[in-house]
Parts: sequence; C-alpha cells; structure tokens
Amino acid sequence: MLIVLIPIMTYKLMIKAFSTGDEVTEVDRPHEELAQKEPEPEEEEKLEDVDTITFLVAGIDSYMEDKDTDSKMTGMRSDTLMLVKVNFLNNKIDILSIPRDSRVKVRGKLDKINAAHSFGGTKLMLKTVNDFTGLDIEHYVKIDYKAVKSMVDAIGGIDINITEPMHYFDPAFKDEENPGRGLRINFEPGVVHLDGQKAMEYLRYRSYKEGDIRRIQNQQYFMTEFIKQGKDKIGITDIPSMVATYFKYVKTDFTVKDIIKLAKAGLHLELNNINLEKLPGHGETINRVSYYIIDENAKDEIINRMFRENIIEQNGVEEDVNTNSSTSDIR
Repeated sequence: MLIVLIPIMTYKLMIKAFSTGDEVTEVDRPHEELAQKEPEPEEEEKLEDVDTITFLVAGIDSYMEDKDTDSKMTGMRSDTLMLVKVNFLNNKIDILSIPRDSRVKVRGKLDKINAAHSFGGTKLMLKTVNDFTGLDIEHYVKIDYKAVKSMVDAIGGIDINITEPMHYFDPAFKDEENPGRGLRINFEPGVVHLDGQKAMEYLRYRSYKEGDIRRIQNQQYFMTEFIKQGKDKIGITDIPSMVATYFKYVKTDFTVKDIIKLAKAGLHLELNNINLEKLPGHGETINRVSYYIIDENAKDEIINRMFRENIIEQNGVEEDVNTNSSTSDIR
C-alpha cells in the first residue's frame, strides 16, 4: 500500500505547489533518470480511460543488489505479496494480502509462495500468483523496505499502539551500515512513536503466535495509521526526497505516465475508499516446515468478488481483460 501512496502523495503535493506558485526545482531529476532507465514506447494515441487496473505488489529485500531479476534465480524471497486493484471511476483501492508462507505449486512442486521470486525472479513470481489465483495479472511493482523507512521519516514518524512484547532477531536483514549483521527488534506494549528505522523493524517482525496472518493484520493496521497521520504532514519541500525514494527503491513495468495516472486516482484518497482483505486459512507444519494452508473455497469467493474482471476461464480465455501489454501505457 505504501508503494501506491508514494506517487499519490507526491502528485498531491505537486498539484498544491503548482496551484500556489511555489517552486519545485529538483523533482525532474529522478523523473529523467527513470525515463533513461526505462524508455517509454512511442505513444500512438491519447491515453484512454479504463475502469480498473490490477497489479501485483511485492516487498523485496534490497532488490537494487539484484541486477537481473526478470527470470533468473535471485536467491531473494518476496517478503510481502499483495494484489492491488485501483478503480479509476470511484477512486477506490482494493488490496488482497497473500500470506508469504502460503503452500502453493511453484515450478510444479508444493512450496511457499514467496520462494517463486527466489527461484525465477519476477516472471516466476507472476506466473505462480496467477496459477494460484486463476487470474491474469501482468503488471507488477517491487519495492525495497528502505522506501518505507524514507517515507515514514518524511512525515516525522507515526504513533503505533503495540499490544504485546515484540522481541525478535531477523538474520536475513541486510543494511549498508551493518552488512550481514541482521536486525534486532525490541518493542514493549504501549503507544510507540516510530521513526523510519523503527517502522521497518515493526513491519519485519515475524514471531507472532498466530503466524503470518497476524503479521498481515499489523501491516494493514500500520498502513491505515500511516494514511491518517501522514496525509497532512508532508510539505512542498518533501517532494524531491519522496520522488527520489520512489525511483531508487521501486522497480515496476509501469511507465511514468502510468504512475501519474495511478497517482491521480488517489487525489481524494480516504480510508473508507480502501478495502483491505487477506486470504483466510490456517498454519500447519509439514515435514518440519511451517506453511499457511489457504481455505480454497474462501479464496475462490474472495477472488471472484474482488477481481472478477481478471479471472481466466478454464479454457484459457479471459472473461474481461483490462490490460493488454506490460510494456504499454494504461489504456
């Protein structure tokens, strides 16, 4: 969700700056850098309005260290997976969280869904999610957790109510300042003010009795608090750093025009326009490995209700496709 909020909040600030005559001088630099990295195809016609666009969001640790993750083995598992649908007619956003330990078929064998990115990069991650959900999702957004750190610092931090002790060591975490040393997380119950670093620690905490499902609940709680507490805190001077954060830590097949279109949809973003759901199921240990077993009937009902236009029929023909190519603008 924070991935969607970065361009939305930045676009809001740019509109405010232009309407008041304030100068915003350094915003174009990251825009130009993105254009150099990912040239847009020649525009054959003016962008057409569409009802919705659906894409996969994945939280990846330090993706910048991985030079080619489109189809090769990366060694990096996706830490967070979410299906996001943006409705341009009513500015509503639907978000479905997929537990990272969900037991699904990856390359024909049962494994955790987050292993797909490790084995085959973006392509296998998309294929695995599509096979599991029965959807046809082509677009993706991958984000490094460091983007969250920068965004939270940009709004001066947020207050979070912690309901239980949180003590955990994350050995997989890598940081430029402390490479290979992992991340130690320590929180006591109560209202805690989180800066960017502490927010990252809160979101990475995994040692819940309820497993990954509780982690998703806390992530969703964090997102709603970020929106409530942050929407009026960011000023014009924060635009350059927010735009730079987006282009440094986010990798996507969306073009600049696509991102602006998504941002426009969030100009009037309010909490009651955001629908957050998660796939139900239960934890189970199989061969000494902890998995999350999805309730298939409930999954089918949720997918049909939230993403009907992206469902592929059994004969392989889509019921209603709203995207045509991962290399073209949203139409």
